[in-house]
Amino acid sequence: QGVCFRKEEREPSWETDLLGRKDAAHQLERLIANAPGPYVVAMTSEWGSGKTFFLKAWEKDLLARKRPCVYFNAWETDHAGDPLLALTGCITHSLKKQNLIKPKRLKNFATSASKIVSQAPGTFSKILVGIANHYTDGEFEEVKEIVSDTMKLGTDLFLKNNARRKGFTKQLEAIAKEASDNALNQPADPVNGTNHFPLFVMIDELDRCRPSYVIELLENIKHLFGVRGVVFLLAIDQDQILGVIQHTFGLCDTNGRDIRLNYLRKFIDIFWALPTPDPRVFVLQNLLTRRPFLPQGWPVRTTSDPLKPHNDNPL
Repeated sequence: QGVCFRKEEREPSWETDLLGRKDAAHQLERLIANAPGPYVVAMTSEWGSGKTFFLKAWEKDLLARKRPCVYFNAWETDHAGDPLLALTGCITHSLKKQNLIKPKRLKNFATSASKIVSQAPGTFSKILVGIANHYTDGEFEEVKEIVSDTMKLGTDLFLKNNARRKGFTKQLEAIAKEASDNALNQPADPVNGTNHFPLFVMIDELDRCRPSYVIELLENIKHLFGVRGVVFLLAIDQDQILGVIQHTFGLCDTNGRDIRLNYLRKFIDIFWALPTPDPRVFVLQNLLTRRPFLPQGWPVRTTSDPLKPHNDNPL
């Protein structure tokens, strides 16, 4: 009490982690390495608990061991409008930098996503609404004929778009296989003892996005990205996500049965709570790292203290 630290931006890594969460990451990593997917893990923890630092430190660790890993900050693309293009672009860009996938395949993957968005059936709903608003009573026959022609056009393009979606998932599956095959060519991993590893995609800051973006991204992950060899991890504050679901669909907790959570489980296979650090150890680590000026008579730590941090020098 009475001690306050300003927020500091540290380069995320396990070496600069003051919360000692490296072992927790490696524990979850062993599950991911031995279960190729598809599935979605929700890493739950409240706002301000260090989820972003944890993910970035873990990503750095994985990339250093040449494991296929993608970090996607959903909040940074919230304004973009379409999460499919944003997520596809992030995966493409990240894998290109890692030199894990042939550039041509990545280009085709990104192009297929743009075709899905540009030919979405929702466009034709707007056309029908526009036609209905344009005509008035007494011209129903003409309206019916135009709507009928448009419906045929819309059905045809819907089927084409459905084929594009299947093509997109096949390309993603091929990319995941190529990334996993590259991991197989690496030595056995010192952390999980195997050279198997899926395409691992971390989604951060999802609970900060506008509700429509959150729901659409979850649906895309479930229906378009749910292919063999791909594992997603969503870093979320569960209470915030449940609030988004309640705001969007009007679902709520009734008679002890949380319908919001039932809806969320449609998209998430595993819930994993980010371990809560010991606050005493955290404060002690900060004091030892920063060596602040201490007033006269301030208690001094001794080596006999049972809380033994990495830096064992007394204050």
